[in-house]
Amino acid sequence: MLSEVKALYAQKYGESVDDEDRDFEYDADGTLWIKSITMPTRSDQEKLEDSLAEVKRLYEQKYGESVDNDKEDFEYDDDGTLWIKSGTAPTRPVQEKLEVMLAEVKDLYEQKYGKSVDSDGEDFEYDEDGTLWVRSITMPARSNQEKLEDLLAEVKVLYKQKYGESVDDEGRDFEYDEDGTLWVKSITMPSRPNQEKLEDM
Repeated sequence: MLSEVKALYAQKYGESVDDEDRDFEYDADGTLWIKSITMPTRSDQEKLEDSLAEVKRLYEQKYGESVDNDKEDFEYDDDGTLWIKSGTAPTRPVQEKLEVMLAEVKDLYEQKYGKSVDSDGEDFEYDEDGTLWVRSITMPARSNQEKLEDLLAEVKVLYKQKYGESVDDEGRDFEYDEDGTLWVKSITMPSRPNQEKLEDM
């Protein structure tokens, strides 16, 4: 079988597996050994310097000036450490930033809905401290009893539509006692013996 594989290899690659200048060999035990040559790797420093050179080239393409010009915002010290010159601008207080953002949102609202958020009769207001208060009207929640009574009324209407008579007619099969408890009238008929049922069939 090994000879067949070697023949197929020679057909496909045009050289014998057993050539002397191949990149692998078998030892006496038949173990495959692959020859490799280790190339020296570039140091991290060299890789970073190449990346920096690429970034500088891209910067010059985009902005039309070299990063390394005389009025540069950075410098290297004697040890080769990069120092970036920076100036700090005073930051706006958070309140001021929020007010600017709020003004932008108000403008967008007015553009979309055609009225100002700050017009009279709105559902919110600001107090003297600038705190936003939203007006709300709380509607009393219906009790479960009221909800059930509404459902019962709906069922009664559906019953009348289907059977043509009101559930509340005098001949009804239920009644309420003085405590409001519902009592359903039922009539129990004696069951017929199984024999009679079979005869009727």
